[in-house]
Amino acid sequence: MLDRPGRHKAHRDPVPAVGGIGVVLGIALAWLAAPAATPALLPSALLVLLATGLLDDHRGLSARTRFVVQALVVLMLAFGADMLLRDFGALRPDGGLLAVGWLALPLTVFCALGLINATNMIDGSDGLAGTLGLASLASLAGMAGLAAVAGRGDEAVLLFGACAALAAFLAFNLRIGGRPARVFLGNGGSMALGGLLAWAAIALSQGETRAFAPATALWLCAVPLVDTVSVMWRRLAARRSPFDADHQHVHHLLLRAGFGVNATLGLLLGLHLACMAAGIVLEHWAVDARWRAAAFVALALALHAAKVRAAGRLPPLAGSALH
Repeated sequence: MLDRPGRHKAHRDPVPAVGGIGVVLGIALAWLAAPAATPALLPSALLVLLATGLLDDHRGLSARTRFVVQALVVLMLAFGADMLLRDFGALRPDGGLLAVGWLALPLTVFCALGLINATNMIDGSDGLAGTLGLASLASLAGMAGLAAVAGRGDEAVLLFGACAALAAFLAFNLRIGGRPARVFLGNGGSMALGGLLAWAAIALSQGETRAFAPATALWLCAVPLVDTVSVMWRRLAARRSPFDADHQHVHHLLLRAGFGVNATLGLLLGLHLACMAAGIVLEHWAVDARWRAAAFVALALALHAAKVRAAGRLPPLAGSALH
């Protein structure tokens, strides 16, 4: 259960990778507090993701194996937990909902896998995945709470409970007083966190009682999503596997630029909070969903261009950069 130094990892000493166990157990307790409308399959699905990640941490699993298990979990949630992407929101020229029809299931799998792996890939610096995940969960919970009149109150209770579990983990994962993290999420924890975010982002943005538009969900999970798509695009353009490990993620670039771990966390959290605030304001003002989606794409392209430009000018990441 130890995350040992080596390969692309930069920490010097073995660190327990058991944070995900505590977080998922905390989410399960939160689910018990709000069982009425929250799906019974959700805790089981998160436990499967946790177990898969723990096995990956312990023995190493191929990307294909992880993807197969993740896809099966997403299918389980799609059929048993109302996590089905039936439409993209009001993106039609006449302002109507852009339904996806028979593509609902494959698109759900694609989008959920994207968010699960985006959360996993952003987990590369002390406190980063947990803090960004906590911010996203809090915003999703807040939006669900505001939509409680429409029947989304139980989801809000579950998500706020998950926030408490994640905050407790961060007390041991954040770099406080110069001391490195004492516990890591591990692949199991980051995958389970991504699974919860995927469920909330999709389930709460669909149906007649939706808490927000699908385009808003992008803004609430912006930094991990944009960073992962950017990194995978660059790897594919270089004719490499999109799952090859490297130091091209946005937190690596900031560390390569000389920022410390906490400074990197602060900058990315600030960017994430700004994106979330933009999404919430655009939702509150009922800005045309087409403009919301277009603005997000423009932001993603701008951030990708900035990353590409910076990556070519920065020195390699030193082995001591995370210490």
